[in-house]
Amino acid sequence: MWMYISGAEARRQQNPDLYQKLLAGPHEQDLVEVIKIDIHRTFPDNIYFQDALGDPNAKRGALFNVLVAVAHRNRKIGYCQGLNFITGLLLLIVRDEDKVFWLMDTLLNVILPGYTVFDILCIEIIAVLMNANLSFVFLLSSCTPQEIATLLLFLNKLISKTSV
Repeated sequence: MWMYISGAEARRQQNPDLYQKLLAGPHEQDLVEVIKIDIHRTFPDNIYFQDALGDPNAKRGALFNVLVAVAHRNRKIGYCQGLNFITGLLLLIVRDEDKVFWLMDTLLNVILPGYTVFDILCIEIIAVLMNANLSFVFLLSSCTPQEIATLLLFLNKLISKTSV
């Protein structure tokens, strides 16, 4: 359903082999190394990201693949911390790495085009907080005035980008 609502399925139909081509490389080694470092930090307490050998439900390999493909497809953003959590959540829900790639690509290039690494990190923080069922009031009560100002500026920018 997410694939159709977001437009990711239509984009995938236009270029069905893109994900496999991106996985085949070539890959920038520095980018790959940064992703490898972050993989173990992604939901370390979640059983699906602890990857027992031979476990068909394991997600670390799929997470790595999607992040490498997304980073190489989106050179302007490349890879930034935070993309791993968004991608990880999608892998837990969608359970298909090809579809997760297309959802991430659609998110970055259609739904949120032109966002900076800082914007993506803020979105990831909000997504993690929502996933953890923390209230917005609790979030604000634990922030410094500087952090609240930064969050409000970000939300204002987000609202202005999505307004018609």
